[in-house]
Amino acid sequence: MIFVTKLLVIGVDGATWKVIKPNLDSLPVFKKLCGEGKSGTIVLPEGEAVISPAIWTTMFSGVPGSKHGHEKYVKDGKLQSRDDIPVEFCWDKIPDKIVALQVPFVIPPFNWNCDYMPPGFGASKDEAELRQDVEGITAKAKEILASSPECAIVCYNHLDRVQHFHWGEDEYVLEWYKLVDSAIGEFVDKAEKVIVISDHGFCGVGEARDKTLPDVAADGQRLKGDHHEEAIIITKGLDCEIKQPGDVYRAIMEMFG
Repeated sequence: MIFVTKLLVIGVDGATWKVIKPNLDSLPVFKKLCGEGKSGTIVLPEGEAVISPAIWTTMFSGVPGSKHGHEKYVKDGKLQSRDDIPVEFCWDKIPDKIVALQVPFVIPPFNWNCDYMPPGFGASKDEAELRQDVEGITAKAKEILASSPECAIVCYNHLDRVQHFHWGEDEYVLEWYKLVDSAIGEFVDKAEKVIVISDHGFCGVGEARDKTLPDVAADGQRLKGDHHEEAIIITKGLDCEIKQPGDVYRAIMEMFG
């Protein structure tokens, strides 16, 4: 098979081995990727915030959170945008070689060289909207890969949203992992090299190294899950090793920069 897309990066916000490893027989795409490639754990360093906006920014800029300072979607009552983040991302440096879909370092998630608006502005907790969004992102990802970009980045943030409110509901959470597993399976074989990565893992409230959210959401709903400092990493066909989020940026720049 001749691959035109050289590198596909799939970001899965909040994905954890705590759910994936015991359920690999129910997650055939994750199981196949682990069998064909290399899999491991990224332990986010002490001093770096275990917060999605910070980690996704680091992942695609190579700049540590302690330097770029972007940790919140809303700051001083203002929804943060790309222009509020003082870094150059990989797509800024090699703009014609990358298509990026729904990178969740801002709300709504960021797109580059493609258009997509998620239901609920990318911040929904509604199950129907979340499922609709998984389908929409997957369809858009297939469309993007059909146009053969050199590097494609596709992100799903749905597991994070589900696990915050349903952590500990094992069957329910697993159903969402199955949904994402199936979605990834629709396009993961369209690239020569693949990175599947989460920004952080997950755990019960009170079990995390750093508490990232209050116990109760703004709407009064109690949170059950919090971010854990151990993220997943799976690579296929990649020459370099991904030990920290910023290594994704370096891998992209080494290949295309």
